[in-house]
Amino acid sequence: MLVPLAEPAAPARSRTLSYGLLAAALVAAGVVIGSLRPWQTERPAAATAAAPVKLPESPPKPTATGSTPAPAAQMAAPPAPDAPKRQSPPAARSAAKARAAQPPHPVVAAVPKDAAKPAADAPREQKLPAFSELPVPIQQEIPSLAISAHAYSPVARERLVGINDRVLREGAEAAPGLVLEQITPDGMIMSYKGYRFRRGVR
Repeated sequence: MLVPLAEPAAPARSRTLSYGLLAAALVAAGVVIGSLRPWQTERPAAATAAAPVKLPESPPKPTATGSTPAPAAQMAAPPAPDAPKRQSPPAARSAAKARAAQPPHPVVAAVPKDAAKPAADAPREQKLPAFSELPVPIQQEIPSLAISAHAYSPVARERLVGINDRVLREGAEAAPGLVLEQITPDGMIMSYKGYRFRRGVR
């Protein structure tokens, strides 16, 4: 019978199992040691990490909005006119004071032309001879004049005299050849045959 031969197989199995476990432990230890890499130092790795990789520098490409066309655009733009300088408040105040210091211009009232005539006629009356200063033959030829009214006005058309019961104005004839040229404040100016003379109211 073969029954007694089965007993020696148990120690062989235990040895095989022990060898398998030992082999597994060695494999695990090798994996751990391989991952740690104790034979390499950290300095080369650090140096490798610290050294940057330099790329070749390329010149910047000119863009459409570069600085080159800017001067042309500036030259094309017309210069803006200078804004009028506003007068500073002190200068404005000084100008106002200067205007206030100037004396006011005298206001000349408008004088009617007819009103200015008596002043101009006064020298003419003084230069003209009186009726009594005329030559005697001329005095004898002039008819006697009876003055009944005398009205003088700065307005020439409003002047009048009454001579020999007639109302006369400037330019009328008091007698044949005797012309009333002008009515003055104190009398009249008359002409006869080229002689001009003054005649008073009285």
